[in-house]
Amino acid sequence: MKDFSSLLKIKKEDLRKIESRLFLKNQKREEILKEIESLLRELSLMKEPNGDNFGKLSLFKESVFNIHNLIQKKKEILKNLDSEIEKIKKDYQKAQIEYEKIKYIQKIEQKKENDLKKIKEQKEIDEIASILFERKI
Repeated sequence: MKDFSSLLKIKKEDLRKIESRLFLKNQKREEILKEIESLLRELSLMKEPNGDNFGKLSLFKESVFNIHNLIQKKKEILKNLDSEIEKIKKDYQKAQIEYEKIKYIQKIEQKKENDLKKIKEQKEIDEIASILFERKI
């Protein structure tokens, strides 16, 4: 019988590594979402200065522009993270299938070994029975 246990351990470890990568990317994604939410909240709390002070108005518009740019950058990062997460999910599915295949093959090999063992035991019992039968004759 072929022993697949070491290969199974390796594949299981691969799955754990992929799960870990996925967890970290999802965690990073959540951080980015919170940052975007915070920037949007900050933007909504900003009030346009009233009056004829051009300096304050110019500073306000620049701040709004900078926050919008930062939000766009965060959204781009989020888009890239989503692509990475999808790729990791596909990698996980492939690794899971490989793991299940090896697990299935090991199960089949174990069954074959058990069947061979039963056949061998039955032959030994038959042989003993034949010997005992011949002695009685």
